[in-house]
Amino acid sequence: MGINGGTTATCTATKAISGVCGSSDGANLTSIPTENLCSAGTASSVSGTGPWTWSCLGINGGTTDSCATGTMPVNGVCGSSDGEGFYSTPTENLCSAGMASSVSGTGPWTWECVGLYGGTTDSCSATFLKGDQATPAAPTLSSKTSTTVILSSCTGCEYRRDGGTWQSSNTFSGLSPLTTYSFTQRLAETETLNASPESAILSVTTDWACGLAFVDPRDGQSYTTKQYGSKCWMTQNLNYASTYGICYSNNATYCLSAGRLYNAGIYAGLTSICPTGWHTPNLQDWVNLDTIYSTTSCYADNTLSCAPAGTALKAGGVSGFEAPLGGYYYRTAFGGWGTNGAYLAYYDGYTSGYHFLYSTNTGVSMGSLGSISASNSYYFSVRCIKD
Repeated sequence: MGINGGTTATCTATKAISGVCGSSDGANLTSIPTENLCSAGTASSVSGTGPWTWSCLGINGGTTDSCATGTMPVNGVCGSSDGEGFYSTPTENLCSAGMASSVSGTGPWTWECVGLYGGTTDSCSATFLKGDQATPAAPTLSSKTSTTVILSSCTGCEYRRDGGTWQSSNTFSGLSPLTTYSFTQRLAETETLNASPESAILSVTTDWACGLAFVDPRDGQSYTTKQYGSKCWMTQNLNYASTYGICYSNNATYCLSAGRLYNAGIYAGLTSICPTGWHTPNLQDWVNLDTIYSTTSCYADNTLSCAPAGTALKAGGVSGFEAPLGGYYYRTAFGGWGTNGAYLAYYDGYTSGYHFLYSTNTGVSMGSLGSISASNSYYFSVRCIKD
């Protein structure tokens, strides 16, 4: 404004604006910022590949503000241990990016790779890897019967038969007689070890059982058998060829139907004509057999009928014993075919025992049941009992 009448001048001035960084300043970004660079002033170009920098230039002489993003976020990424198997807790290669947490579990194991500066977290895991065990040798046999096989015990082993289910017991029962089975073993799986590979095979044939045919290994002849009380008897007369055995009437046809007649003086004592594992019955064995089918008392030192045991024990009788009336030989003559059956019994090595079945009008009865002096003059039929 003029003074003392002078004129008034109109004047103007521009306001200075200082540059101020925007909200992108200090932010943890994953890509170059393009917004919110400055809240005041003019943004310069953004430089760098992360973190990035720029300036907010002042206006009209205002000051300039320097700006920059924060550290880039780092996403957690599982390392090469993720998804692998280990024998013990993994401690290396847990994360390829980020920070590994503590490892949890006893197998399988879990951990996290925690992201940095706002980055995401990755979940990781590893499985338990069990150790291997060497293949054991084939099992060995401890014992067997007609229905049971027991293998030798193997520490840490389990067993199976014929490729079936594995079992911890080395005993296999409920088997069939005279049957061949295959057995294997392996070391069982544990918390830290895998089951071992299967062993080689042990083949075992179960024992013979009474009631099955018995084959005499000396000549291959087969004999039927049956259990009577506690004893297993052959239910056919022995027909093994021996120097001291003869066929009735010296005719082989009779041997085929009734077996041979054997010298009482030779075979009623300590020498048995029966196969190994079998023996000649003694007088008490015959009494016990007769008593099963007798309605009267039978004694080894008496001559008693033991009726009706004779009819039960003869060929075609209800006992299944099938004793033929195959006669005998005494001194120089054969006799009794079809009417008498004389059976050898072990006595004491000096006196031979005998047992008679003989034909009557009412059937077949017991004859003399006792002993005679050992003599080569007598030849009787033989039945064998299992040892």
